[in-house]
Amino acid sequence: MLKRFIRDESGVALGLAIIMVVLIGVMGAGLLVFVNTDLQNVVEVNGGQKALNAADAGIQAAKRQLLSDASKSRYDSKSPNPDGKTDSAWSSAGAGKDITFNGDTVNVKVQYLAPSAITSQVKDPSYAPELLTSGTNYTDGKNYFKVVSTGTFGEAKRKVEAIYYTNDLGVPKGYFTPNNITINGGASVDGVSLFALGNVTLNGGASVTGTDQIYGNWRNSWNPTPRSTSDAGIGSVGTISGRVAGRDYDSTTCPKFVQELSLPGCASSPQKITFPFDPASQTGQADQERLNFLREEAKASGAYYPSGGGTVNLGSAAFPWPTNATDRTVVFVDFTSGGGTNRVDWEVGSESDPPVKGTLVVKGGNLRITQH
Repeated sequence: MLKRFIRDESGVALGLAIIMVVLIGVMGAGLLVFVNTDLQNVVEVNGGQKALNAADAGIQAAKRQLLSDASKSRYDSKSPNPDGKTDSAWSSAGAGKDITFNGDTVNVKVQYLAPSAITSQVKDPSYAPELLTSGTNYTDGKNYFKVVSTGTFGEAKRKVEAIYYTNDLGVPKGYFTPNNITINGGASVDGVSLFALGNVTLNGGASVTGTDQIYGNWRNSWNPTPRSTSDAGIGSVGTISGRVAGRDYDSTTCPKFVQELSLPGCASSPQKITFPFDPASQTGQADQERLNFLREEAKASGAYYPSGGGTVNLGSAAFPWPTNATDRTVVFVDFTSGGGTNRVDWEVGSESDPPVKGTLVVKGGNLRITQH
């Protein structure tokens, strides 16, 4: 038999429905909180990744900066610097270098790390992570630099630290050619030595003067035989026209100037003298790597001059030496075709002209220096 609900049970379904709606609402709100939190986490992760990418790009930019300028006094936080150089904009002594990559910002600081003279300094963040074996500097001109790069994207920040060391490329710090050098007229080369695998010719009063500011008497780890003077001089595997005894050495002198110490010298002792720089910088794969680097440096400064052959007049309107040149400047004349007649003519100006600074590279040709 059907019976009616008692009065107190009427409307129970509505109450249950309301309770269910409330429960579903609470659950839905909870789900929305979880989804919103996940979205925020994704946004933060993406922002953090972009900041990390920017920081990594800053590390690469600092690496390129050190390739161009690795003078330790530019990043050593000393004021004033003993060599008169000011701190670089990249130095950790200041605010560092601010760079923008595709809208992302990064701050990069470079710090020179002093050599570690004692074991405890190796783990000191202000010292190099390598212990000195002797002296006050590392061998091969090695210097350590710490790079701190901080990338920013929105509110996300990421920091990347790296330590790089630089060493001497072995590039000759003077005039060097695997061919011949000719200096004409009243031209005078002052303060640097000349080195050639070919012959060196001085014509019409041309001269080499001053003190060799880099190699001195030429004795170092590459060349055990010193000269009796520190004057700028000439070293030639061929012959030297106008050679000054005791200062210049070639294939006819004793000691004999040789390309490599393994080659025979003269009969008397000392028997041979050689280049005061890495012989590997003259030929082979190491030389090609150095040339590639120097070529890129010249391209970056707008002083890369390719030529199909013939004569290039350095210093002319077509092939100028950069007016803002420094000791880091590279001028590269690249003869793209072979031939013994390829030549760079460099017309040296008067004493009133500003000094020419930097490195001249002539590939595939000879060098002749004359005076206006």
